[in-house]
Amino acid sequence: MPLKLSDLRPCDCCHAPLISPQIGPIFYVVDVQEAAIKPDAARETLALTAYFNGHLGLAEVMSPQPNAVSLIGDQDPAGKARLLLCRPCYEAAGLHQAAESATAATEGKHHDRNDSDHREGA
Repeated sequence: MPLKLSDLRPCDCCHAPLISPQIGPIFYVVDVQEAAIKPDAARETLALTAYFNGHLGLAEVMSPQPNAVSLIGDQDPAGKARLLLCRPCYEAAGLHQAAESATAATEGKHHDRNDSDHREGA
């Protein structure tokens, strides 16, 4: 969701301005949402994963309850938060490293899928 200038406020961590001549024009918007595992759905999907020799994707397609993770913020707005962070606070919290790891993991999943598609077509 886009932000307007009226949506901006000081950094939620240090309460300093989001941008300054010293740190530049870049700041970070971090959407945080609580999540929970649904035990029954997870158990069913994991049992099917074992049945399908470790193929989680196939188990999720075949499971009667494929969504084993519930995003609490979808049902309760109190379970969601949008943080505005200046660059120093974002980096001090280690979020830049977490974002890089998440990006690499997501890209790795896409590469794995593409590799298996190529192997199946060969």
